[in-house]
Amino acid sequence: MKLVTFVRSLWKRPREQPNVNIPFLQLPVELLGYIATFLSPADAVLLSQTCRLIRACLTRDLPEQWVCDYCMALHPINKRDKPTTARRPCSCPMFLLLSIWRYFAGGRDLMLQHLGCQQICPHLEFRDNDYFKYNNDLLQTFLLAFQPGYGDVEWRSACPRCATDYSVMLSGRNLYLQVWQDFGPEGSPLDLAWRSQNIRPGLDGVRNSEKVGPTLYHESGSIRELYGPAPEILPVPKRRSKWISFPQERGHAR
Repeated sequence: MKLVTFVRSLWKRPREQPNVNIPFLQLPVELLGYIATFLSPADAVLLSQTCRLIRACLTRDLPEQWVCDYCMALHPINKRDKPTTARRPCSCPMFLLLSIWRYFAGGRDLMLQHLGCQQICPHLEFRDNDYFKYNNDLLQTFLLAFQPGYGDVEWRSACPRCATDYSVMLSGRNLYLQVWQDFGPEGSPLDLAWRSQNIRPGLDGVRNSEKVGPTLYHESGSIRELYGPAPEILPVPKRRSKWISFPQERGHAR
């Protein structure tokens, strides 16, 4: 029976190609579908049998069917073949980052010149060999931590230009720097939360630095609170933490 079917298929005449020059077939697909809405189901079936092009147009609005590219036919959809929903939705749909630096000078007492260069965001940076140029909030926080008699005190502050919280604490011969940052909801690159954290120039060509660039104000400590508790590997401050508020008149902001 299979052999007979195969032989018979060899004698089938090839299908004639439809005449695409017919004005009716030149109409937009949306208009053909709109015309079909005025037909009864029986008339729509008859219209779909006139040619393959019209049948393809009329079957586009069948949500329970899908077009097979291999055989150019309609097949019932498998409703199990669809994206699954997350069982545990994200509790915080934001890109929050915690970075921790530990400075240790071996058996020697740690000094400011041992820290080298450090940049925690586009607006806060210090370098030990260029004190006056980089005399900003981050450097002032380190200077407070190195004051005699202020060991094990966590000095907390925030960047006035982006969603960044940070803290500095000198404990024994170790200096700990923690930085909490909010990079936004991982959406558009034009989002202000992302642009304010991006060091490179934006689409407008404006460089993001200490004095110029996009500005996103936030309440000091709010990013740290969103992230949650600090890791247990860090020492617990033995004395009361201190908040530092720096002036926010920092050049031109866009």
